[in-house]
Amino acid sequence: MINGHVKELCDLEILKSAGFIIGEYPNHVPVSLNFFLVLTAENVSLLPSEVQQVYIQSSFKLFSFWLGNIDVEFDFQPISKLYTDQLQFICASEYLEVRQRVMIFQSYLKGHTI
Repeated sequence: MINGHVKELCDLEILKSAGFIIGEYPNHVPVSLNFFLVLTAENVSLLPSEVQQVYIQSSFKLFSFWLGNIDVEFDFQPISKLYTDQLQFICASEYLEVRQRVMIFQSYLKGHTI
């Protein structure tokens, strides 16, 4: 039982670290919807609060980097819509901090003209 718990904690740290790296180094992440789909997938809401918060923050950093990078050729209207839709899944999180962060990003996306 203890070994299973330690492995689970290690796995969560790996997930959290991977999400953090994506958000901190967006210039090394290829422009792809796959990253948004992973960071904002419906099952993310089943992860602990710390991991969910990192994923939400990283997805927004990645989106913001692509939005502000004139070298990236990408149609941002569909990705903005997809991002807003995907955030709905995490809005169902049981953690208040996560829901609050999602609502802030959603309000930014709705009010931001691309």
